[in-house]
Amino acid sequence: MGAASEKILCGDFNVIESPKVSVISWAHGGTVLDTLLWKRERAELERRFVHYRLVNPHLNRVTHPFSRSQLDHILLSGHIKIKTSGVMEDPTGSDHLPIFVELE
Repeated sequence: MGAASEKILCGDFNVIESPKVSVISWAHGGTVLDTLLWKRERAELERRFVHYRLVNPHLNRVTHPFSRSQLDHILLSGHIKIKTSGVMEDPTGSDHLPIFVELE
């Protein structure tokens, strides 16, 4: 990624960051090691975000009420200016909460 390039990466990353989600992941084919060391996945993703100079404006915000974690992401190049960002409280039609970022 060049210094002048603008990147926006969005998605449901299904990050394992709680014990109850790690058990569900294991039940769906995840490894026993991932189930036991569930905290490492979020840490590794955050290291990658820094490496690629991506900003996570919803860090530590709950986007998935059942797991009480951030599964959904909008990542932006560090030089993109954010006016507002947030997590909407109405999950109509989904088990995830909608997220948004308004750019300047």
